[in-house]
Amino acid sequence: MFESYNGVNFVPGAMRPDEEFDRTLDVLSQTLGTEELHLTGGEPTLHRQLPEIIYRATSRGFSVKLTSNGENSRVFRDCAAAGFEKVNFSIFGTTPEELAEVQHEKYRDVKRAKRKIDSLKRSIDEALQYGIKVDANIVMPDYSHANRVRRVIDQYDSRISVRILNDMQS
Repeated sequence: MFESYNGVNFVPGAMRPDEEFDRTLDVLSQTLGTEELHLTGGEPTLHRQLPEIIYRATSRGFSVKLTSNGENSRVFRDCAAAGFEKVNFSIFGTTPEELAEVQHEKYRDVKRAKRKIDSLKRSIDEALQYGIKVDANIVMPDYSHANRVRRVIDQYDSRISVRILNDMQS
């Protein structure tokens, strides 16, 4: 799994598509009336069993959505086949320089940022290709970030929904 090569020394637990997962979904649905399952990070697209998790939830009537940084474009075809509905892509930069600027000091590398942006673009394209609805979540602390928002709109026009979020640190 991802943790074996990213250097973390903790894993709180992985979601498994098994009978316990099914029972949990049933309890959520019957007790709380839950109709939507929203998967978030780490990075859900790196979970090896993501399509099976989605299938088990959609077969029980859940709408399944997730938030992603676009790390793994290869999973969207199988997720769409499993009934996956919508992905919210978190966009922290549209140029390598922008992305590098907001990364932790250890990861401020323009080449690495370019690879991440390329991966994000592939993921958006794959999701759209397989009929998955796409939102772009963009944190905009102030008007100086308007060009980033404009670039996303110019590239994807009405195929995606852009959601501008407040910077909670400002």
